[in-house]
Amino acid sequence: MKHWVAFSVLAILLAQPAAALQQEPPSPDDDAVTELPSIDVRARARGDVIDNFVRAVTASPGYQGQVAQFNGKVCPGIVNLPATQAQAINDRIAGLALSLGLQVGEPGCQANILVIAADGADRVASELVEMEPRLFGGRDQSWRARERRAAFLAPRQPARWWHISRAETGVFAGMSWSATPANAGPGATDHGLSGTGAPVGGGYGGNILSRGSVTNIAGAIVVLDTREVGRVGINALGDYIAMIALARLEPNADVSGLNTVLNLFQDEETRVSVEGLTTWDRAYLDGVYSAKRDALHAGWQEREIARSMQRALSRDARTAQADQ
Repeated sequence: MKHWVAFSVLAILLAQPAAALQQEPPSPDDDAVTELPSIDVRARARGDVIDNFVRAVTASPGYQGQVAQFNGKVCPGIVNLPATQAQAINDRIAGLALSLGLQVGEPGCQANILVIAADGADRVASELVEMEPRLFGGRDQSWRARERRAAFLAPRQPARWWHISRAETGVFAGMSWSATPANAGPGATDHGLSGTGAPVGGGYGGNILSRGSVTNIAGAIVVLDTREVGRVGINALGDYIAMIALARLEPNADVSGLNTVLNLFQDEETRVSVEGLTTWDRAYLDGVYSAKRDALHAGWQEREIARSMQRALSRDARTAQADQ
């Protein structure tokens, strides 16, 4: 699998016509946006909301795992969309990646963020899992792995995603991993939620406060159902894809009532009105990409992300209050 899942994707897509997002014109939305807590709200209450959000959305392999992130260069590849729509989504992913300190590959690079648009997204997801079982952790029958596969295969989803990650040690911890899952050895993970990696504490140069390894995202697959996503603007969709691709997120996290792009596809009656990446989302991503990479376990990283979010959102609130 020199070119990762490219051949499987091509085989699936050759069986169907090219898709296009049928964008509906924007309509007025009377739903009130849930604003971020203002500066005069008690810090403890604000902190509880942030803590709960971070724990809910951050996908990690249990308490002893690590929060994963891309390290180095990302290369978005948008499959089966018209050029203008594909370019718009590519630009949103690349722009966010650059702002997080990542590099973006030149045109023609081998994609490690693969976005597949299809009218029959359920079938595409099912055939991907069938054709690339090792990529989707077919040998891992833990409850967590089965839960993630079930979430990826659930029907009628506007978007679904899957991450491949690996614990890296020594010199490799500072480099992007580019091996395919088939050749990755025992440290390869399915959805980044299983596998052994480095020993906890003291292994490979670690100590009682650090693991001595980091968890890098090697690739992300996003499958879009063009029949479900056409009701949102292309820029908002691009921001949503960038968010779910660049961070390893729980697919079924409850974020109702929060001002996050993750609510983009909530039911019209209950969803918060969002038009793209929000300050809340940005604070979360900045926290993920500034957290201690070799932390002993994900719980420490999640607390660091939450503290970073609280500082950033408090600054934003003070700035907004000063501008009034």
